[in-house]
Amino acid sequence: MNKEEFEKLISPSFSNKRCELKKEVVEIYHSHFPNHSKTTSSLRVYYFLNEYNIAYSYDINHFRTSNGLIPFKNNFNYTEICDLFNKVNKKIPICVWSSSIYSKFMSMQTLDEFIYVEVPKYSIEFVKYFLASKGVFELSSSSYADLIYKGIKIVLKTYNEYNPIEMKVCTTGNYPDYYEAKIEKIIVDLYANKFDFISDGDKYIIIKQIFSKYQVNITTLLSYARSRNKKELFLYLLNKLGFADEKGQIIYD
Repeated sequence: MNKEEFEKLISPSFSNKRCELKKEVVEIYHSHFPNHSKTTSSLRVYYFLNEYNIAYSYDINHFRTSNGLIPFKNNFNYTEICDLFNKVNKKIPICVWSSSIYSKFMSMQTLDEFIYVEVPKYSIEFVKYFLASKGVFELSSSSYADLIYKGIKIVLKTYNEYNPIEMKVCTTGNYPDYYEAKIEKIIVDLYANKFDFISDGDKYIIIKQIFSKYQVNITTLLSYARSRNKKELFLYLLNKLGFADEKGQIIYD
């Protein structure tokens, strides 16, 4: 089924709302394909919705529609950093991302760039001192960074290897598989990491602009916020943004 055929099929149940009732959309699809089970129909519908950028997430009752929002693409060039970290151990999976993502949402201010390199908890001290001992990186005296590479401040952190928020990216050639930070992680880390040099007002401006441009999975966001002890804060922020009510219930409109 191509995009035009699918849109024509489900268009009677879609409006300009941020969410659509899952049951209504699936029933329309199922009425045209009765041989598919309800479960299969639900999965097929979401596959098409996501494939054609009509919806980008779902829960038990709703599809969250795109309505002009675009998927987040991390355009940070990871290759040089990954190559250097390969010298430590090619089997250590790393996640690399840059705080420069925040600067693009702050028209009046340019932030110092920090490169975040996240590794499993068991390897962080080994990685830090091995890299420094090789003379490639310098140990940083800054309270914000751990290492310096060509003047770039690098922050070493750990991630939960059993339930990562990062998206695994498979690569070929000289670079092993690595993890790419999802937008939900980048939003939460703005508050959970040590960004004292960004005011709370600027942080809110950043996430407000992110929500106005990118597809953000609310369930994933809150799950990660819970793991960083920031769930209550993000329920408050989601209320300010119009995605949750005062009791912390997600709004579907």
